[in-house]
Amino acid sequence: MENRIVRGAIQGLINDSKMIDELCHLLETERINLVKVVTDLDNSENTGIATIEEIEAVISAVENGLEKVQDAKYTVEEIESHADNAKYDCDNAETYLEDANGITREWKAEIKAMEEAKKEEVEADTEVTEEQKEINNSNQYAVINN
Repeated sequence: MENRIVRGAIQGLINDSKMIDELCHLLETERINLVKVVTDLDNSENTGIATIEEIEAVISAVENGLEKVQDAKYTVEEIESHADNAKYDCDNAETYLEDANGITREWKAEIKAMEEAKKEEVEADTEVTEEQKEINNSNQYAVINN
């Protein structure tokens, strides 16, 4: 029976030794530093588990981010609406200006026609005046020679 107890104790030491080797491997340390590493882990405040305050802070940050995104989206929609209205106004202005341009072209054509008519009238008056001068000259000649 004593042999069994001794073998069980030795097997327990072997198992403990394997467990310590595995811990050293996982904690990336040597056996001699294992106690210090475990103690540091135990005393560490950063356990890798978030506190309720940290979780609430993350939730608050996400909610704030969501609100800002929604505000930005609303602003973009408002700007798009103003841009659509401005485009509509520009289209209307373009239509009015095209109409005005057409009217001014008509005016220009009418002015040109009036200038040409006036020029033809002046040329006709000049021809009449030349003819009248010739008639007057011939009348004077006739009066002098008679």
